[in-house]
Amino acid sequence: MLWPLLNRPGPQRWDLKEKLAGVDVVVKVNADFGHDGPAIDAYPLADPEKVDTFVRCSDLARVLGQPIPYWPLTLRDRTLLARWQPGTEPVTTLALSDVDAAVLLRMAALYEADEAASQTLVHLVRVAQHRNTESAKRFLEILSRCAAPDAVTVAAYPVDVPEAEREDLDSTVRRAGWIDILRRTDAFADLCVVEMMNWDGGEDSPFGNSEQIRLDRPHGAEWARRLEPIGRTAAHRLLGDPSEFVETLEDPLTGAPAVRKRDRDGDYIETASLQRLPTTSPFAELILDYPIWIRTADGVLFPAPQGSYYGIRWGYSGSGPGSLALMIHELLDDITAHGPEGVSGASEGLERLTQLKFAQGTVLRRDQLEAARRGEWLPTLPPSDE
Repeated sequence: MLWPLLNRPGPQRWDLKEKLAGVDVVVKVNADFGHDGPAIDAYPLADPEKVDTFVRCSDLARVLGQPIPYWPLTLRDRTLLARWQPGTEPVTTLALSDVDAAVLLRMAALYEADEAASQTLVHLVRVAQHRNTESAKRFLEILSRCAAPDAVTVAAYPVDVPEAEREDLDSTVRRAGWIDILRRTDAFADLCVVEMMNWDGGEDSPFGNSEQIRLDRPHGAEWARRLEPIGRTAAHRLLGDPSEFVETLEDPLTGAPAVRKRDRDGDYIETASLQRLPTTSPFAELILDYPIWIRTADGVLFPAPQGSYYGIRWGYSGSGPGSLALMIHELLDDITAHGPEGVSGASEGLERLTQLKFAQGTVLRRDQLEAARRGEWLPTLPPSDE
């Protein structure tokens, strides 16, 4: 019997024949449920592609001569599974976590308990622990409704933990905590950033999606001229594997990390877009390029603000133009608005505008965008080559 573990893909079917010499049939217990218990796949190792996905728990229990032991996915601790024997009493254990608690708590210990970084890291561990504990409880509840006692037996129950939700800690504290960690220069801070990105993509980071900027584009070259070399910080880890960095940089105006990378087409800059623009100067121009740029009334150029999830694009009917339309709508009212956190909510005029196939480098003025939002302006474009 094969039990896939949390966040581990496990061996592929075609690898098992070599790994399990002398075994005729593999029975894989999946995370979802069938008619009378956990869903089960079975396949002979002589022909791993011949999979039976309709194995019933009751049939397998009769073959084994005993009920099948069941561990919810978040309780599948390798040691517990290996130690189990028929007739073993159920154990109560701590649910596995989707974050590396050891990394986060060791970093938290470097701060006073009331500092934002410590509160943020400890809170993340608590939230992750609570969510996976509740997941185990839900799986066991489903099992109790669909499985016969003579077909499946529970092997483990989760330890109760205090409730913890992301919003229990104020967003300004979470943001301040990650800003502190992102400024660090030690390798351990890198590990914390990786955990943050794996957890939710960096929702509480001041930076959103990353963008590649080619220096042969006029707006990219204009923006890159203000970058300054800087020693590597944990924020640069947001931009990928440090072994790929030719140079680490920073935008002194915004604090955004940037790195110079190289591919077969030459050098380019990768940066993390801000989730909010640090300016009070009104929105003046939208530049449709790669990336999309915002120019404010004082002439300053910024990569457009973005959240950690939704990207912004134009020229088709989809989520990218929807997010771009929402960003325009919100920045027209408040230049410090958060990057788009959805794909709908803008006016029909802006949504129609962002779906048009504008040429790369097109500049749209504020008055044009406001007219489009009111439904009073939509340009006529020449036929596309596509």
